[in-house]
Amino acid sequence: MNYKHKGLFWFSLFLIDFGIIFSILGLFPSSIEFITLLSPTEFSSLGNTDLMYIKFLFGISGGLTISLGVSFLFISKYYIPEAKKYVQFALLTWFIIDTSISVISTFYYNVISNTIFLLLGLFAITKEK
Repeated sequence: MNYKHKGLFWFSLFLIDFGIIFSILGLFPSSIEFITLLSPTEFSSLGNTDLMYIKFLFGISGGLTISLGVSFLFISKYYIPEAKKYVQFALLTWFIIDTSISVISTFYYNVISNTIFLLLGLFAITKEK
């Protein structure tokens, strides 16, 4: 297939793959336990209802990441130069909202991963077509 913007194409595939992996990891208690090591909550203090919601949130987060990747994949296929500012706006909007919520909830692992995704995305979109 011929994609007009290669950097955004590869970033899209990265997002889709990450979303799939993140969704699958949410099914395993050991991965949830690892993530809670990076948060202010002790894994042993979580009840079954808490774990059910965490699994649900893993699935939602993974699904949203996949849908963002698919959206960027279509943009990279039919890329026009004017799309750059919209992709940048989308990335910055997501970053500001999601990272603010992560800081407020003291989930700093997500702040770090959001920063990495933002930098990768901005690098991808500014890379040559």
